[in-house]
Amino acid sequence: MKSILFKPFSLMYGAAVAARNTCFDLGILSREMVPCPIISIGNITAGGSGKTPFAAYVVAELVERARRPVILSRGYGGTIRGPHEVKPLDSVLDVGDEAVMQAKRLYPAVKTVVSRDRVAGARFVVEENLGDVIVLDDGFQHRYLDRDIDILLIDVTSEATVEAILNNSMLPTGPIREPLTSAVTRAHVIVLVRRSTSPEEFTVDPRLLERLGDIPTFKYWLRPVEFVDVATGASRPLDAFNDKKCSAITAIANGQRFFDMLTELGAELAYTKAFPDHHLFSVLDWAEVQREGSGPIIMTAKDAVKLDSYARIPDKAFMLRISGEFATIDDRKRFWKIVTRATRIN
Repeated sequence: MKSILFKPFSLMYGAAVAARNTCFDLGILSREMVPCPIISIGNITAGGSGKTPFAAYVVAELVERARRPVILSRGYGGTIRGPHEVKPLDSVLDVGDEAVMQAKRLYPAVKTVVSRDRVAGARFVVEENLGDVIVLDDGFQHRYLDRDIDILLIDVTSEATVEAILNNSMLPTGPIREPLTSAVTRAHVIVLVRRSTSPEEFTVDPRLLERLGDIPTFKYWLRPVEFVDVATGASRPLDAFNDKKCSAITAIANGQRFFDMLTELGAELAYTKAFPDHHLFSVLDWAEVQREGSGPIIMTAKDAVKLDSYARIPDKAFMLRISGEFATIDDRKRFWKIVTRATRIN
């Protein structure tokens, strides 16, 4: 019933997206260049496709190559319009949860800039000499800023999401921001993302591969690597909560996927609560999980930057840290060969 009711809105949304893309393609809407290589990372689905951990991987690799990358994002959920250079002690209320998470993890080797106007943000990076490569986080649909390479991430973990992509299930009926056919015409590289707790065969629906055509396509694993005590920063192994009663709280795009991962890691979830993406936790939220839950409280890294002021007791709250890697060494080498050639960096 819901899909029938929202179908007209999906059709209108799809028509608006197509019209906007046509305006950019014909030059009616213009794109602005800045004198700095720009690597755009984005997706075509609403919600997480691994953009944030993949962006962290890209900037870490650029640092290894003696570059000075800067992450440029909108600062979703924050009140500052920017441009603003994010520092680790900045407030989530001001700059958003993902920006604070990136700054806490990457600063000062990698700067993070938030700006509602990404063109103004890119100019700010250049004028302030904050770095020499811009990584545009969630930039695929933001076409006002020209880029050297567009990297399109597609999460293939869920069969339902793959079906939605193949069927062009547009917002608000489905999760799709724009049809795969239009996205494929703009993407220079496609990275297929699969989330898993253990090594397995990286399978991809052949119908999706056929739709991608000849675009260079790579496989990328996202895996949990450790639990981290929010109060102390101490590391715990992935089997630390095996067969133990735990609680889980999160405010990400797909909370159930996070809960399922914890279950696969052996945790017995006595209490779970998924808030809307980017939800700003309150002291009442924290009191609720302590009152209703049982055992250690587990969250994502994005949640931890909003809950660390409450989670002050050691051995009480833990975040699950996620990291990624290409499925093969050859994939990694070919990916960076394309990126360095497009951006003219070593």
